[in-house]
Amino acid sequence: MRQTCWIILVLAAALTLGGCNGAVATSRDGRGIVGESAWFSSAKLLEGTQSTAVTLGGKTVRVEASQVTWGEGRSLALPSQWRHLQLSESSGSILVTVDGTALARIYPKA
Repeated sequence: MRQTCWIILVLAAALTLGGCNGAVATSRDGRGIVGESAWFSSAKLLEGTQSTAVTLGGKTVRVEASQVTWGEGRSLALPSQWRHLQLSESSGSILVTVDGTALARIYPKA
């Protein structure tokens, strides 16, 4: 009986911790922006007048209509007619996916 209770407790904890990642989403000028953090990491979103700041696991990037920027002067050009941008954090990088196609993996610092 004691072993059964222990197994149930471990399974309940695993299920509770299984979804411990963050996600944010917004729309800007008719374009969707989604950010997903890695496990045990947070996601934050702050909309400004010219860009949307997405912070995933402490790494912040800014999304503008024509580019994604991060750090000191780093940038990634976006296709002119993009409709959906997804930022997916994993360990030390963020995968930038545009309209379902992986565009680049960037390495902003936390």
